[in-house]
Amino acid sequence: MTEVFLIPVDRTVQDILTSDPSLQEIGTERSLTTWHMLRKKLAENKIGHKGYIRLAKTDLSDLSKEIDERYKIPGERWFRKTALNFLLHRLERKGYIKTCYLNIPLQVPRRNVVALSDLSPQGIEDARQLQLLLNKSTIPTPPPDWTYECGVWEFLLFYGSLVLSSYILRDSLMKDLLALRHQDLRNSGWLLLPPAAEISRRCSWTDDAYSRYPLATPSRRHLQSLVRTLKTKYRDDTNFLFPEKWRKKRHVTFLLANAWKTFVKHNCGSTTLLKFSFVRTHGKALALLDGLPPFMVGASACESEALINPMTERSFTRIFQKKSLSLLRKRPISARKRAVRHLPASGHLGFDHVEGIRKMIGRTHSLAERREIAQELRIILGSKPALEMFPSPEEATSYNVWCFGQWLLQLLLRSDIASGSILTWTSAIAAHFFPVFQNRSISQWNSEDWTRATCIAMEDHQSDATKWSFRRFYSFALSRRLTPKPLERIKWNSKLLRKVAPKQPVPLISFSEFDQALRASSSQNVPRHLRSLLRVMLILGFYCGLRSSEAVRLEMRDLQISPEPALLIRDSKTAHGRRNLYLRRLVPARHLRELLAFARHRAQDLGRNCPKAVLLGKKGRTEHYDSSYLSSMAGIAIRRAIPEAMCYHQLRHSFASWMLLRLMIASGLIELDKKRFHFAKSDVFEKQLCSELKVLLYGFAPIKTGQQYVSHMLVVLCRLLGHSHPLTSLNTYVHTTDIILYLFIRQIKTAL
Repeated sequence: MTEVFLIPVDRTVQDILTSDPSLQEIGTERSLTTWHMLRKKLAENKIGHKGYIRLAKTDLSDLSKEIDERYKIPGERWFRKTALNFLLHRLERKGYIKTCYLNIPLQVPRRNVVALSDLSPQGIEDARQLQLLLNKSTIPTPPPDWTYECGVWEFLLFYGSLVLSSYILRDSLMKDLLALRHQDLRNSGWLLLPPAAEISRRCSWTDDAYSRYPLATPSRRHLQSLVRTLKTKYRDDTNFLFPEKWRKKRHVTFLLANAWKTFVKHNCGSTTLLKFSFVRTHGKALALLDGLPPFMVGASACESEALINPMTERSFTRIFQKKSLSLLRKRPISARKRAVRHLPASGHLGFDHVEGIRKMIGRTHSLAERREIAQELRIILGSKPALEMFPSPEEATSYNVWCFGQWLLQLLLRSDIASGSILTWTSAIAAHFFPVFQNRSISQWNSEDWTRATCIAMEDHQSDATKWSFRRFYSFALSRRLTPKPLERIKWNSKLLRKVAPKQPVPLISFSEFDQALRASSSQNVPRHLRSLLRVMLILGFYCGLRSSEAVRLEMRDLQISPEPALLIRDSKTAHGRRNLYLRRLVPARHLRELLAFARHRAQDLGRNCPKAVLLGKKGRTEHYDSSYLSSMAGIAIRRAIPEAMCYHQLRHSFASWMLLRLMIASGLIELDKKRFHFAKSDVFEKQLCSELKVLLYGFAPIKTGQQYVSHMLVVLCRLLGHSHPLTSLNTYVHTTDIILYLFIRQIKTAL
């Protein structure tokens, strides 16, 4: 009886092993052998009267002991036990078993961890000694027995100062330096380097995508000495700084590597810093010891999890180089380029119907509301269309539309998937349905077809997030036998289907430019009844970091006045977006007064019985405006004030960038010179607001020793933005890490 029961279980497990990404990461062979052990234990148990097998704790204990006896390596034991827990979980969800689980530690990949291999106390002492030598005002001279060609000594001084004084810690620094162009030094005191090696190998990029690094005073001094030497001894190259033979791999591998050993032994007598990689590792340690937070060390080292989008050259020039600000423009410049969406030459009726249903889904819809939408979708889809041996292009497209609709139907009925996730996954398929799923039914597809379709879709996107949508759609089609099981397994993690997001420069809005945008929102381009509303929406975006959809859906009850003004964000893109924002600690007093005054007038218009009426509305209106309409009006005002392609969402990016800077100042790691930077005169950098931010960082308790040197500020920023992980905030929304590094170097200059 049990063997008959296990026949469909075997088929289910086979499907799970081919489609479940968690088990595929562990390894198909490991998972399969673990299943054989579990199946043997299931066969020993009886089926209950409710139609499932109940596994006792003793059964799991026996399985754990069997794994321990078979495998002696701790890592293998962990893999097998984790695979067992995954299989138990999947089978329990299918209704085949009832079980408990093995108590094993959940291992997650470490993210944004600064690697400090080959580190030693003697190495740190030698690195500090070399750092102090390079920081002296007098430039060290080469020893009498120095036999290397002219310019090598000056180059090594410059390289060492970049790592140990300017904290430029990227692995490809040597290669990038030898490929320096004259234009990479055009900004005095700054160095432009190409994107990280991981990006530059696999993405196309322009000069705008170059990363900007500040140069400490010793680095500037050694750079000037190097440039003078190169000009006197070598023919001037119109493009590159160094001669052609220096850019060859042999020159780096042999000549510079050997010269570095002599250089280190002469200057500090060290045997721990003989390799370039060793000095970078100890440079990271010195940066941490000097107080640079770990996430900033990761960003400076171009760690794969800490790659950031730089700010545009125009934003850097306007905001940080004291260039004159632009006046209000009579006509706003063009908006930013939108994402690509492919549509058929002539509309497909079935696809239009499915898309109409899909667009009815709201991110806050409950399961009951989704079931009503699913019922409408079920009526529209009807029965499965019949296919001939060689279907026509119209029949094939209709079949694919039906399969897409069935996938959407299944997602709508699943209680464990959020509505926002459904919209994200299905929109990736819908955006590329034509021509990817046109003219040929997926019932005839093989692994090459799925791979080709995924590659086409990924071309229009910066990251490989689209791949996961295609992977989920493929797993559904395979489980429903809508597409044949391919002879060759699809290699979803192959290089062909991996795409690193190119870090494109992002424009930044300064505080004075934001005030200009507020004035522009009162221009004739904006309807009169929307002007005060639009000003409040701009304030919420720039000083609170709200998305446009979050701002327009705010209700009167979401603004609480006592004990202190606070916004409760209930309706957000994701569950992590639900958060409280304490306005007194974020918004300057003059803008907070305007926001509260608008709320009071709104309350008077509505009366006391409309707590669920929207905050951003005109007299007599209780429903929210379309977020696209209001954000487009805000975008016009922003682009009239700032001569760059911007939209409302750039306010959120600017909030994240400035807030991280504010949090670093509040923690005492950096200081702002108001005479040097005109943006430092803004209200947000006053002592009172900075002290208010300390409560967000450390609470009301006294700061513990060393607490300010860890990454509290990044976690706080993540919470303020409503992100699920701090690295999302750092990778995508922060564009001022180069300014933070510049201020940090100035801060520790006197101490060193």
